[in-house]
Amino acid sequence: MPIIIKKPDKADLFIYGFFLGLALVFFYPFLTGKNVLAFRDLCLYFYPLRYLMVSLVREGQLPLWNPYLFCGHPLLATLQVGFLYPLSIIHYLLPFNLAFNYYTIIHYFLAALFMYWLARYFSLSRGPAVLAGLVFAFSGYLLSMANMNTTLSSVIWLPLILAAYDRLVERFAWKTWVVLGLLFAVQFLGGEPTVLYLSFIFLLFYGLVMAKPGRRIVASIVLAAACHFAAGLTAVQLLPFLEALGHSLRFDRISFEFISAYSFPPRELINFFLPFFFGELVRTGTYTKVLSKELHQVWLLSPYLGALPLLLAMLTWLYRTKKVIFFWAAAALSILLAFGRFSPVYHMCFYFLPGFALIRYPVKFMFIAVFCFSFLAGLGLQYLLEVAEQEPARLKSLLISLGGLAFTAGSVYFLAGRNIAAIYQWCRSFFPADLSLYHQGILWKIITADIAFLPQLTAMFLLVFGLLYLSWKNRLRPGSLAVAIISIVTLDLIAANILINPPADHRVYDRSTPNIDIIKKDKGLYRYFAIPPRGNENNIVFEVFNENLFHIKDNLTPNMLLPDRLACFGGRASVEPKGFTDLTWEYIRLNQGDYCDLLDLANVKYIFALKDLQDPALKILRIKPFADIKGYLYQNRNCLPRAFFIRSLEDVRPAASLTGREKVRAVELKANRVVLETFADRRRWLFLSDTYYPGWRAYVDGKAAPIHRAKQMFRAVELPAGRHQVVFSYEPMSLRLGALISLLCFIAAGSLWFRART
Repeated sequence: MPIIIKKPDKADLFIYGFFLGLALVFFYPFLTGKNVLAFRDLCLYFYPLRYLMVSLVREGQLPLWNPYLFCGHPLLATLQVGFLYPLSIIHYLLPFNLAFNYYTIIHYFLAALFMYWLARYFSLSRGPAVLAGLVFAFSGYLLSMANMNTTLSSVIWLPLILAAYDRLVERFAWKTWVVLGLLFAVQFLGGEPTVLYLSFIFLLFYGLVMAKPGRRIVASIVLAAACHFAAGLTAVQLLPFLEALGHSLRFDRISFEFISAYSFPPRELINFFLPFFFGELVRTGTYTKVLSKELHQVWLLSPYLGALPLLLAMLTWLYRTKKVIFFWAAAALSILLAFGRFSPVYHMCFYFLPGFALIRYPVKFMFIAVFCFSFLAGLGLQYLLEVAEQEPARLKSLLISLGGLAFTAGSVYFLAGRNIAAIYQWCRSFFPADLSLYHQGILWKIITADIAFLPQLTAMFLLVFGLLYLSWKNRLRPGSLAVAIISIVTLDLIAANILINPPADHRVYDRSTPNIDIIKKDKGLYRYFAIPPRGNENNIVFEVFNENLFHIKDNLTPNMLLPDRLACFGGRASVEPKGFTDLTWEYIRLNQGDYCDLLDLANVKYIFALKDLQDPALKILRIKPFADIKGYLYQNRNCLPRAFFIRSLEDVRPAASLTGREKVRAVELKANRVVLETFADRRRWLFLSDTYYPGWRAYVDGKAAPIHRAKQMFRAVELPAGRHQVVFSYEPMSLRLGALISLLCFIAAGSLWFRART
């Protein structure tokens, strides 16, 4: 990136090695492949979907369609697989378990590196630039995003994007504009459109504030043009994504309650400064809905930035430049948006800002604040070094302030330690009288952990106080002061955040389970379904993490069985299909009506439930103990074939007057292609319990035939009497049109690039 930094020298190379070493330290349990990243969304979304993508590609198939979830669902269009994301190439170079881990590790190295480059671009010296990269990559927010793989893949590109746009704000150049468009494209292909959406808004205001008065409109136009250019470059995936979004539940049923789930409670701002103040989900399991009541979000495992980086960021207020004010304002707005339902700003954006209401989980918006605070921390260290060298009077004032903080932290620790029982009783008074002994114990753990952190905080303040005192006495050079502060921040972040991502045994994805063994003995064509409500599978993550993951898989949790190529009636996706949800909401989610009729039709032969369904059509195959309840694996005796003749589109029951010669036989079942051979004595409707979705084409004996919607979400084709071959082929126009647009845009990008060089 020549627009960001010049050719690195030996000092830069040493810093790059430091960042890489830190990434390896934070993820040391995952270096050999014996452990895998498997916490929450990693095991339920990203690992299984990417495993399927890689296996399809190695079989010579494009990963366009996923036949194993929701009776069929777009794969490339969901963005989560990252098929066109450049760094996904690593999945084809290494064994998948190892590649998935190193894909994550590489992104943390790049996050630190890119922020370092941005800080150097903005004229920060090496020490402050290192601190900015360190805080951005290894504070709680980004480390939590190892769990949200697509957010990680998109957020790390923001430093380069800002540097490129800043250069364009100063002076337009075609080469830089092409680079900005390419960076936006990579950010989108990373898989999280929310990041691109908010990055655009952030840059739009940056240009309006930082550009000279006569160039503000031009800067906005340049930014909009770069985003449109990126849209063209990524059209091959953007158009299928927009198509999937248009057919999703998110687009159809926009409600404030649905979209604002996982708002960031304002009280958790203290976690920026004190780690896990209200409990910890991962290591101790002490963050629970029971204790947090309605103030609950577990999407962001930790926002901890570190006490020293925040203090350094606050130091920038002593030098209120336009850039400093903008970054603080952007951080404040980001936090207000992350508050979600707790913030009137979020309410206004939800109802009036185009596209805003499609973004679930307001806590996602926190990444702009973390980005700004990381840069401001580096800038604050730069100012501190200048003060230490040039302004002894101001340094003395900082010494007094820091001494006061150390005294306050130490005093709070002393008083809290002597009155811990009273503190517990006071906190206990906010909860119901019948609070269980288990949750009383969790409350005690939280309080004692918070008090135990205070000596560490006091020691940090005293240590920095000592360093500043030596600088004040001219016994410590600014460079040594910078190294010492960076070392303290590094150790603090390691101590607080190194175990945010718990290791799981690599066999969690490979090994079978008793329930899977039972259903895989059936070599026929069928789907399975898991009825129990899901969402609490990973609450037991401490001490028994691997055992818990084993039970999740044995309970036939959707997505986790994708590596086994077992088809599920249901699933998890960021853009859940609307038709599927409309049809199943009353039957399954509300558990009303005779849901088995629907499951029969959908070729569901095996059902797992955490209760005895007591249905005569269901045969119990296994009863398993699970915590304090039981799980039941059933075989559905009334399961219908994947494809069969039906009476009509209005009556999808199997045709009753079939002769013994009439048949439907599956010849080929691939992700993007299904081939059936049929024979009927008269005109029939052929029913296929795969999802009705745009882009699927039917061919009867090589001739195109219309696909009709049956039972709202399935497919049907009308066939004349006789013997026929019916081919269903996934050929989305959105993909073909997008590929053409992307090709033309890449040709244009190449032309502009070489034109700029001549």
